Amino acid sequence: AALLLLPASRAAESESASSPAGKVIALLRDMQQQVSEEGKKEEELYDKYMCYCKTNMDHLSESIDAADRDLPPLKADISLLESSRDSLAKEVEEDKQAFKEIEEGEKLAMSIREKESAANKAKAEELSDAVRAVEKAIKVIEE
Repeated sequence: AALLLLPASRAAESESASSPAGKVIALLRDMQQQVSEEGKKEEELYDKYMCYCKTNMDHLSESIDAADRDLPPLKADISLLESSRDSLAKEVEEDKQAFKEIEEGEKLAMSIREKESAANKAKAEELSDAVRAVEKAIKVIEE
């Protein structure tokens, strides 16, 4: 397209500047200059965009690398915590079972104590009755 816009000679250009063809040529040259300027602006914008993309890619790559470095220790921590959790869960179950056994033992002991208490109360009443009977017998003998 640029070849078409180049005039054969400067004289022909000045003669045709006032003619309709000259006006078209001048308009095309203006358009060529405008397109060229727009192309430069687009190229600058593209360069800025590519710089932005490269900077972000570098930053993302660094972030990914840092995350990859942090991942193995975190996995090890998770594994350790999971095994600890499992151990504690087992310990909790053992403690629940022990507590249940203690409660059963306590119930059994309470039941035995209640029976012994009832037996002791009955014996105490029997002995009290015997003491009263002896006291009455002593009074009767003394009279």
